[in-house]
Amino acid sequence: METSEERLDLVIALLNDYDINVFKLIQTYEDSEFLLRIVGLDPTWDEVHDEKLAKLLPGTAHHRDSRSLKEYAESLVRNWLVEDLIYYILKGYKLNVKREGSDSKRQLLEGKAVSGAPDLKVEDKKNLWIEVIASYTPYWEKNGVYDLRDKKLIGLKNKSKEDRTVVVGVSLHNKSFFMQGIDSSLETLDETEWEKFGNKYTTKVKFPDGKPNLKPINALPNLVLNIVQEKIYKPLDQKNKMESFMTQYFEVHRGGCMVLEPSEETTHVKMRIATNDLQHYAVHYQEADEKLGNGAVIIPLDHVTNDYDFGFQFDFNEKDRILFWEGSVLKHHIIMNLQKHKVWETYLDNKRENLILPPKYVPNLKVLPISEKFQKIM
Repeated sequence: METSEERLDLVIALLNDYDINVFKLIQTYEDSEFLLRIVGLDPTWDEVHDEKLAKLLPGTAHHRDSRSLKEYAESLVRNWLVEDLIYYILKGYKLNVKREGSDSKRQLLEGKAVSGAPDLKVEDKKNLWIEVIASYTPYWEKNGVYDLRDKKLIGLKNKSKEDRTVVVGVSLHNKSFFMQGIDSSLETLDETEWEKFGNKYTTKVKFPDGKPNLKPINALPNLVLNIVQEKIYKPLDQKNKMESFMTQYFEVHRGGCMVLEPSEETTHVKMRIATNDLQHYAVHYQEADEKLGNGAVIIPLDHVTNDYDFGFQFDFNEKDRILFWEGSVLKHHIIMNLQKHKVWETYLDNKRENLILPPKYVPNLKVLPISEKFQKIM
């Protein structure tokens, strides 16, 4: 089992990634000098400090179980540091996030004052409650479950009846996180003892796919934004109608995406898309031909060297759908079907500059629906 020093080192490493100094953070807490001693950042500790801790934490035997009073206090302060990492990351994105729960003021509390309320609340068009948990090892990945104690799951389910409620699990050993929504469909195992909670009985919650869907920590703000902010469509910019449409298609209609400018050296890329899980895609888009509409996809021959991941076509006279294809697949088929086997020559225009392909001949072409709400603003 990892030592308390090793756990603190993992917390500090993640704080450093976000330019949060652990000493300065703890100095914002009440009785910071004593807390620095508790976590070992100030090595001075003697019987006087033991006595002080005992006075601050009466009635906590149920919460700390087999852990010593100092081990229990160390765990509390480390947890505050992880919670505050999430707090400051979200605050940096100008989210209206507040600390909640009995320890929101970062004070050591006697046992009867400890509550099971979630750690954070984000207030916006919709509210979001966040319970932050942490793991210092690959326990979640190996076992396919995470642990909640002291009837915590019951409290979270009660919160979820009024507002969206999630667990954010911070995996410190690989600097990632998972987010799992709380609802009645969660699968759990029978309560069992777990040494990480001082041999306290915990409820083990199963991950839907048998393992956590871990993402980099910096993907968290966009996930939260998508939950709390309402999707609002704006009238299209008539001077840049297609660009305005495609921007809202990704950022509002699909959600979880951010539209970025293409890099200068691109040939066919008109925008880049960053997703919540930090995937980046290059996108080409075009408006359907005025006469042919979505009855044809017109592809310039220089797309044989295209540099985009996905191509899109939209017809403003057929607003309920959008067509898309994969750039690399199209490139391959232009080489094979036109340049090598000549079977696409019949689809060349008179100037032999463009392919005019019936949709059924566009390789792997997919048709995606456009919501009625989006259609109304066009």
